[in-house]
Amino acid sequence: MGQLGEFHLSAVQTAIMVGLGLQHKSVDDLAREINLPSGQLLGLYNKTIRKFVQHFTKLSEQRVESTLKKVSVNGAAAMMTAPTRSLEEELQDAADDYLESALGKRKATEVTPGFAEDGKFAKKKKKNFEKNSKRTRHAKKKQ
Repeated sequence: MGQLGEFHLSAVQTAIMVGLGLQHKSVDDLAREINLPSGQLLGLYNKTIRKFVQHFTKLSEQRVESTLKKVSVNGAAAMMTAPTRSLEEELQDAADDYLESALGKRKATEVTPGFAEDGKFAKKKKKNFEKNSKRTRHAKKKQ
């Protein structure tokens, strides 16, 4: 129990934990050995379990707090800040980037054998793509 730091149990609480946990005794058998009524034994057991839960919660909170303090950006403590842009703005930018990259890929693949002769098909395809991408942006802005 020395590893738990400032966590201490009374002799009766320790006997209850050892009897129920390690020795697998029933509540009635343990109550006879300790000379306590079973209701009082269960009350002490409940109190002991709550004490364990509080202690381990405190330890985990301290661990998280210490790790958060260690996180730093350029030597300064990192602070949580509110986002500067809305989610819609970020999504719109991502959509615009995607459309630009898709349009760039289309420009690279526009000239293909078989369509290079007149180029009309490629130009029409490009115009349709640009028209559809503008509609998509316009529809998203309305929302």
